[in-house]
Formats: sequence, C-alpha cells, structure tokens
Amino acid sequence: MFIQRGNNNFEIELAEPFSDTKSVAFSNTSDYVDIGSLSALDATSNASFSGWCTYDGTAGNGFLNSRYLMASQLFTGPNQGGSGVLHIQFLNSRGLMFRLFGPSFGSFEAYYPKASLPSFITDGSWFHYVFVYDGTGATNSDKIKLYINGALVALSFELFPPDQTGTDFPTTLGTGYVNGKIGGTTNDFRTYEGNIDEFAIFNSSLTQTDVNSIYGTGVPNDISSLNPSNWWRMGDGDTYPTLTDHGTNGNDGTMINMTAGSIVSDVPT
Repeated sequence: MFIQRGNNNFEIELAEPFSDTKSVAFSNTSDYVDIGSLSALDATSNASFSGWCTYDGTAGNGFLNSRYLMASQLFTGPNQGGSGVLHIQFLNSRGLMFRLFGPSFGSFEAYYPKASLPSFITDGSWFHYVFVYDGTGATNSDKIKLYINGALVALSFELFPPDQTGTDFPTTLGTGYVNGKIGGTTNDFRTYEGNIDEFAIFNSSLTQTDVNSIYGTGVPNDISSLNPSNWWRMGDGDTYPTLTDHGTNGNDGTMINMTAGSIVSDVPT
C-alpha cells in the first residue's frame, strides 16, 4: 500500500490477516509428520502442548488400538523398550492421555494422567485440547493439567504396571527428545485417524488466560503473541511435503507416507 505525504510516497507492507483454511488428514495407514528433535523439551519443568483435532470414536478401543496425536522418543537407549517416551494419545474409546514412560523417569515405567472426553465431543467433531506441564507443582494436579475447549477437566493418575512404587508425577521431562512425530508413534504403528490442525508446543506452562486466548471463540486464531517454541499450521501456507514451523525453533515437519491430498479444507468452524 502506498501513502503520499507532500511530494513523497511511502510504501507500507501490511501483514496478511490470520486465516485457518487447511488441516492435515491422517488415515491410520503408517502416515505421520516427522518433526525431528524437540530440544525445547529437554529437562524442562515447564511445557505445554496445544492442538485441534477431530475425534473418531472407533479409533481407540483399548490400548493396542490407541491412536497417537503426538509422540517423541528420548534418546537414552537403542529402541523404544530401552528409552523414555512422551506420548499424547487417545487410549480407550473416549480417553485422552499424556503419557511418560521409561528409565528416564526412575521408578515410573509408565505414568498416565488421563481424562474422559466430554459428552459433547462426538465422532468426527473438532475439539481443542491443551496439556499443561509444570514440574514445580506441589501435587500431581498442579503438575499436569488438561483443558478441552478452554475448560479445565479432571485427570486421573495411574501407574503401569500398577504394582510400582511412587505416586508423584516427575518434576522434569527427560533429555534428548528425538523422532518427534505428529499423528504417529515412535515405532510407526497405532498412527492417528482423523484430522489435526494448528499443533503447537510451548516451553512454558500456559495459564487459563493463555488457554482462553488460544481457544478464543472456538476456532483457531493467531497464537504468535504466546511465543510457541513450535507451531505447525498443518497446511496453511504449506507446500507438500513440508509443514513449516512458525515457532521459534524452526523444526519444519515432513509428511511421511502421505500425499498432497492429505492437506484438506476441513477446519474447526
């Protein structure tokens, strides 16, 4: 845009208004987005994970059929069985879980804070979630929180196997997060079925006010003011197979076992 003042012309570049018109569709056929190393998570006491997704009630009937929204392996051993892992996944037919397991967490071979999805979330419907981790919290409920569509929901905390000792959620995450994936797990099975949009990671513990800002009026909006360490728009402004990271870390994602048609015009409305 040009502005004339006296005999001088000034050109002003206006920022593109925010719009959300694309998401990525996952078909549960070994397709995922490779987001590489997630260094912002190393040994941190503060982290948050935000995303929009559609729910498929048939996708997570039991542990072996659970579906992963996000997964990353800690590089502390030669394979998943010898490494720590961070997962965000649907567990049972109506469960959402933040999962830590492996020797990086001492006695916690697996620790599951999980919640049942609210009844208003139906098959194929979009919803927004935020997991907030604060290792300095005094209780488990202070250390890990889950918000769905802007509202705080109750979590249950379980150890696996159940005969383990210890009741406290870890005070820090592990180190060396590699093999990060959106829509897949670290060993390429139990991949996601549904759509994922506007996935972001923060190296801070978001507040209720922050969550309200992200959820807004129930549709995605510009979250750059919250300084995400990673923010994948999941199709908007992207060219297959690369999903640009608009956060501070610059971890562009690569679509694996997908096509250009996996970027679709199905978004929260």
